[in-house]
Amino acid sequence: KKPVAAYWRETGYGAAATGFFSWRCRLADLDGKNAAPTAVDGVLRLVWRAVAAAYPAARKATIVEWWAHTREHGGGHALHYDSVPGRRAGDAPRHPVVSTVTFVDASCGGPTVVFDQTVANKTATRAWVAAPFTNRLVAFDGSLLHGVLPGGAVAAPRARRTTFMANFWADDPRAGDAADPEATRGASVDFPPPSRSTWPAPLLAEFE
Repeated sequence: KKPVAAYWRETGYGAAATGFFSWRCRLADLDGKNAAPTAVDGVLRLVWRAVAAAYPAARKATIVEWWAHTREHGGGHALHYDSVPGRRAGDAPRHPVVSTVTFVDASCGGPTVVFDQTVANKTATRAWVAAPFTNRLVAFDGSLLHGVLPGGAVAAPRARRTTFMANFWADDPRAGDAADPEATRGASVDFPPPSRSTWPAPLLAEFE
């Protein structure tokens, strides 16, 4: 079953031609000094505070990149690194300071798995497995290899595994001249997007 919420419909989520896409906010804009925080501002600020308590380096982040996924019970996610190309062609890829996963709906699906493998060391010696629980926040070093395992056994009809990702970057992930061939729709697009879509409206409501 395809998800029916406006966000999934209007962004073309899941379509082969859409590819990966994400949004970004400047962390300096989340302090509420210039305007009342929006719903998405409030959520990102709460995640940032929780992450910074465990990863002090996240306090120096300047950009938060965020997106969402929704999957059926058997849908996994291939192992991958959260990364963007280096500033110039041939440079090593750049990674967020911290990557996070928040389980919005853990009605089904498998766990997130994180390995101690990086682009540099190319070898995994340990792994951490985080089972899906609604409202669970998982944070880890943004340079580590990770993915999602498919769910086992049987799930309830129409159940979904829905997650909200927020990655904290020390500098602008869009900076540099190297192309990013994986971001076919656009990574770290400024939010709200300049479009007639209806899905941003609830996220722009005042945070309560």
